[in-house]
Amino acid sequence: MRLNPVKHAVFALPQAIAVLLVATAALDARAAGESVCPPSRLWKVVQGCIHPNTANEAAVCLRVDTARRYAILKDFRGPTQFLLVATDPRCGIEDPRIEAKDAPNYFALAWSARRCVARAAGASVPDGELSLAINSIAGRSDGQLHIHIDRLRPGVSSALGRDKSEVILVGHRYRLRHIDSLAQTNLFAALAETASGAMSDQTIVVAGDPEGGFFVLDDHIHHGDYASGEELQVDHPPLPPEQLLSEPLAGCADPARP
Repeated sequence: MRLNPVKHAVFALPQAIAVLLVATAALDARAAGESVCPPSRLWKVVQGCIHPNTANEAAVCLRVDTARRYAILKDFRGPTQFLLVATDPRCGIEDPRIEAKDAPNYFALAWSARRCVARAAGASVPDGELSLAINSIAGRSDGQLHIHIDRLRPGVSSALGRDKSEVILVGHRYRLRHIDSLAQTNLFAALAETASGAMSDQTIVVAGDPEGGFFVLDDHIHHGDYASGEELQVDHPPLPPEQLLSEPLAGCADPARP
């Protein structure tokens, strides 16, 4: 989830200290082969979907696949925003377990739920206008691993090209590459091999290419850039509860074509 920029500025120092403490704990845990996850609202939501006590808890989750270890949720913000959330405790982009060869292909699974965006929009949404995003530790508001599924911000798609290796979007510089498929690619492991700095400082955005395949963008925390790739998606205003639970979304998160 993307942080409010005004609140982010007001609480920059306390958050920076918190980020440092969490990052230090994560590095120590990584060295020990473990992970330390911060408290998470999303974790509680997903657990409520797996073991619902109320109808509302079940309604928020559009798909729960414990075999492949993910859930698809309608987020409480944004008319067309959805979230893939890991059903295992995973501490965001910096969790070393998501880089393993046997880890779920979270990006491919998130892409398979893209029909939910069109269903919520009430109209067809071309793949070239769709995107997936995961934020850095400083650019998110929840520590449980989650990927945002939504439309691209206007103007982003036209700025991408297979002949480019970087692009400046929303005032931030992103590395850019093109891949043919998400199916055989662990984007977390691939980024870990070339990342500037710790994985906790990274953000990844995947955008559909109208001509086939995908654009993969990444950025990292530096000079006031909080590496919140979600900024490349449309704005996510809060939704009233009745709209959140009344969307005609049944079945939209069932796996689609790769």
